[in-house]
Amino acid sequence: MGCSYADDKKVSECRAEEYQYLIGESIENVNNMDFESKVRIIKPNMMVDMRFISTRLNIRVDDDGKIIKIFCG
Repeated sequence: MGCSYADDKKVSECRAEEYQYLIGESIENVNNMDFESKVRIIKPNMMVDMRFISTRLNIRVDDDGKIIKIFCG
C-alpha cells in the first residue's frame, strides 16, 4: 500500500516524487499551486496526528519557511 509500480518506477500515491524540486524553496512559492492530493504543511515544533494517509502530501518546512522535506503520509 502507498506505492505502485509503473514501468519499473516506484510511484507514490501522493506523488511526492513529482514535487522534490521544491526542496530548498520558500513555502510561499507553493501557496498558489494546485495539488492533486490533500496537502499538509508541517512547521517546526508543530503537533501533527500520526495517522498515515497514503494520498496526503506532507511538506515540512524549517524556521525560515524553507521546504526541507516532501513525503506521503
